[in-house]
This record gives sequence, C-alpha cells and structure tokens, in this order.
Amino acid sequence: MRKPIYLVCIALFAVVITMFLSACNPSGIPKSSNYSDEYLESEDFNPNTVSWLGKPHGVTVLDDTLYFIAGHYLFFADAKSQEARPLCFKPECLHFSEPDPYKVSECDAYLGDVYIQTILGHCNGKLYFSCLNQKTGHIDIVESKPDGSERKSVLSDIDDLASVCFHRGVFYYVLRTVEITGEQTTSLLAYSILAQQKEPYKIIEYTDGSTIETLLPYGASVIFSKDSPYVEEIGSDIELHRYNIKSGEVTDFPFEMDVNIYGLCDDKLIVQMFNEEVGLKFWEYNFSDESLTLCEWLNDFYEKQQPAVTLYDQIQEDITFAFFMGEDYQPNYDLYVVNRDGDITATLEGAAWGTTTSETVTWLGKTYYMAYRTLDPFSICLYENGDLLQGKLEPLTLLQVDGFGKLMPAAVLPAYDVLD
Repeated sequence: MRKPIYLVCIALFAVVITMFLSACNPSGIPKSSNYSDEYLESEDFNPNTVSWLGKPHGVTVLDDTLYFIAGHYLFFADAKSQEARPLCFKPECLHFSEPDPYKVSECDAYLGDVYIQTILGHCNGKLYFSCLNQKTGHIDIVESKPDGSERKSVLSDIDDLASVCFHRGVFYYVLRTVEITGEQTTSLLAYSILAQQKEPYKIIEYTDGSTIETLLPYGASVIFSKDSPYVEEIGSDIELHRYNIKSGEVTDFPFEMDVNIYGLCDDKLIVQMFNEEVGLKFWEYNFSDESLTLCEWLNDFYEKQQPAVTLYDQIQEDITFAFFMGEDYQPNYDLYVVNRDGDITATLEGAAWGTTTSETVTWLGKTYYMAYRTLDPFSICLYENGDLLQGKLEPLTLLQVDGFGKLMPAAVLPAYDVLD
C-alpha cells in the first residue's frame, strides 16, 4: 500500500532540514568545506592581503584579471594588456574625467566615497566590493559579475564598519557605533555569501568601550584583537582571541596583555609583546604545538633601527615592508624592504603608507607589492617581490593621474535621497 504523498513530502523535508542543520556549526554559519591552513581560491580573499592588518582590502585577482580600487573608482587590468582602466564599458562615459557632478555616478566603475570601508574580493566567480548606495546614501557590500554588470547589494548599511576580512565564503566584519551619550558598542559579525543569509550573525559584542582593531583569518580560525578602554595611569590592554569557525566558540590565546599582531610567516603568527625577562620583542606563535619563540631576524632588524620608531606595514613569507618615522615622529613616506636576515634590500621613496591602499597581490604567477603614491602625479605601481629582495626597482606602472583628487569626485545625490 502506497503512503500518502504528503507523508513522503514531510519525510523528504525532514531529511533536507537534518542535512542543513548538520552542515552548520552552532552559530548557524555554514561549515566550511575545508578547515586546513591552505588558501581556498573559491572561498577566500587573496591570501597576501591578510597580512595587511588593520586596513581595508582593495585588490583582488579573478581569472587572471587584476581588480583594484583607487579613489572612488573600481579598476581592472587584464593579463594581455596589463593596463588599468575603469570597470565601465559605457561607450560615451568619461569615467573620472567627467566634469558634471550630476553625471559622475552614472559611470559603472564609480563607487563613491568608500575610503574607510574599502573592500574588494571574489568568491565563486563573483566580485564583492563596497559601494555607496546612491539611493540610500549608505555603504553597501555589492556583488557583480567580473565585468561589473548585474550589481546587487548583499549587505546593506555598513557605514560603521571598522575592520573586515573574508574567509571560507563568509564576511567577518566589525561594526563600531557611538551613541550621543558617548557610549560605544563594538560587534563582530559574520555574513555568509555561500548560504545567502538573510541577516548577519553576531559572534560577540562589547559594550564596555572595548574595541576590535584587527581581524586575521587562518585555517579554521578568525583571530581578532580586543583593546580595552583607556584608563589614566594604567593605559589599555590588548588581548588576542580566536573564533573557531568549526565550533562557533571564542577562546583566548595564551599570551600576556598588550599583544600586537603583525602577520603570518611560515604558517606562524607574528606578534609583538612585552616580556619581563627580555623586554618588548617580536615572537612567533606556532599553531600546531602552540609554542611561542622569539623571532630573531625581526628583532635584529628592529634593534638596528633604534632610536627611530619603526612600524611594519606587512610581513610575508620572504619579505617585510617597514615604514619609518623619525625621532620627531614625522613620516618621510618611504617604504623599506627587509629580507629574512633583517637587512634592508630596497627603498620605495614616496610610497604613501596609511594614505590609501597599499598591499600585495599574486598575479600571473608572481607576487607584487602594489605601491600607491599620492605625490603628483598620483600613480599605482607593481613591484615584483623577488626584484625588491635583490634591490631592483623596475615597477610596472598600472595607473598614472595628474592629481589624486581627480579620482575622488563627489556625485550629487538626487534631492529625494537624504542621509538618515
């Protein structure tokens, strides 16, 4: 005797629900297809951008095409020409040369002012980037095809974005809101692109004035730093925590207070912290055995440069980019390339650290440092890392514009669109 069709449907529905629940961790975020420490091209942002800590991402590569954000525009450079142009194919569009502010936003490459919330990456053949919504006046995360067509907002109103990373098909981002009363709330949230969530999931929230300054994804973890509120004569503490994307749990690292993250090198976490026995030093944390050892080559380099203040822009497998500030704390905007022996091999004069996006990208089989120079003329150059380690300064110039301001026009929003 056949079972009624509705009973069959109920049984199938139960199976589907069971499969869905089993594929999710306790947070409701879909489990990753892979928890290894290897880079997953279809689910992670460019692996070389994760060491660019505390700053937004503005460059990615999809199908041998390089995409990057400069000013208020999204550019691309294909493998054949290796020349950059705005991601807009309207035949009559003047792009960033448009003089009429009422027409500026008609360019398909125009993103609006997304300087602090600059995000660009790809997942499963689609581009994801931050863009000013011309109807609402707020910043959205937008999805599009590689040619920039078929745009649609996947995450809206992220004006309070403080930090972001993309890992295993999920956006992890920090929102920091300040009330009129001065009370501050900092939240770490997750939004799955692969699962097409309706609402983001809140991982953790701080209402005591603490902030989250750094996000660093690695394997089955998303590492973040928590800065406690500043207290006179005591200062503030920096703690490192780890969000396990498999279990959904947040745990502490076995470090002392005041720990600063500087990147990943040889699958080890590079941190700087004070130890009573040796003072302020750089350390390597090994994920496999949870051991902590001194990072000798980085400590040697740091000590050679004293009394100058040294800030590290990026740390990678074979190369470190360091930005120096003199004793008077005035930057000279030069970037120094340091090898694993702690020696300076090259100097990028005028490389604008902290002014706009500057990071590394792997393109056509080579890893490049992408230097943005705000000097007139504004330019974006690619330096091959292997050349920099040998002291060679022969960059590929992707873009050159007379004046950075030309890439940052303000479009006129329609009169009926008023900011909230």
